[in-house]
Amino acid sequence: MEGSTSEGAESHAFTLLFGSQREAKFDVDLVFLAFFNSQSIEKVLEAVDWYSVKGPIAYKCLAINHYEVIASQIRSDLDEGFRKLKDQSGERLRKHFGENSEKLIKSFEGVDDFIRSQFIEAGLLGLAQHGQPSDVGFARQHLLAKYSSVKSAALNLIVRFGDADDVPALIKIARESWGGEKQIAAAAALRLAARPFDFACELTTSGNNELAQMGLTWLFAQNSEEVKVFFKGLLEGDEAENRARAVLFFSRRMTPEEMEQFLGKYHNRGAYYYNVVDWLDRLLYSPPLLRAMFIRKLEESSMGSD
Repeated sequence: MEGSTSEGAESHAFTLLFGSQREAKFDVDLVFLAFFNSQSIEKVLEAVDWYSVKGPIAYKCLAINHYEVIASQIRSDLDEGFRKLKDQSGERLRKHFGENSEKLIKSFEGVDDFIRSQFIEAGLLGLAQHGQPSDVGFARQHLLAKYSSVKSAALNLIVRFGDADDVPALIKIARESWGGEKQIAAAAALRLAARPFDFACELTTSGNNELAQMGLTWLFAQNSEEVKVFFKGLLEGDEAENRARAVLFFSRRMTPEEMEQFLGKYHNRGAYYYNVVDWLDRLLYSPPLLRAMFIRKLEESSMGSD
């Protein structure tokens, strides 16, 4: 029974915040954000409220478009988890509804974390756009947040002000997240890592095409001995796709004469992989038009392109 009551309260609070499920399909954020962008600062400040669907969106408008008005407030709000803002909103509610306000306030308890996440996201977005290097501490607190919107906002702040200390968390996000977060985190880790080579190698052999492409792009831009050793290892490995990547790497750095010598040594050593010989043979001896086509196919195969 207790679970049923809790679910009912959460459902009621959700409806108060967003309307029915059918109505929730409509993106109210964009509508309200556009509306607040057309209002005076005073009107937007009045709309910031814990118990209103418009409250976090008004806060986002202030954080992004009127940062100078609430810059210090954003930092204190993030420090205290928006407790003061919630308390002030509760007092306003009590003035409006009197004794009935307590029941209404209680109905929101099940979605407090979600409401807080919306305000945190808004504050982090404001700092990512207008803040200063010391604000990166706020991003680190929320980089592994439960809500993806908060995590994405924290990533934006890390991308701007992060350093090598953020790399482990960024790598964790790159491994475990999806879509844009995965790519943003991986790109930031490559940029901030003290040893980007190690992470680029990990991305290349991760089994994820998007991450592999990012790792390969970084590695293909290098010409160090350790990069060459890495691709020589791929050439000897069990994965056909990785062997193709190694062929692409070396083919971009060899003259036709060097490639022909390489093919001869590889073919004559006894044990070899057919796809390596096949790709090298195509790149060396095909007519120009076919060779161009094979290069494109090798690039597509190696980089995970469609």
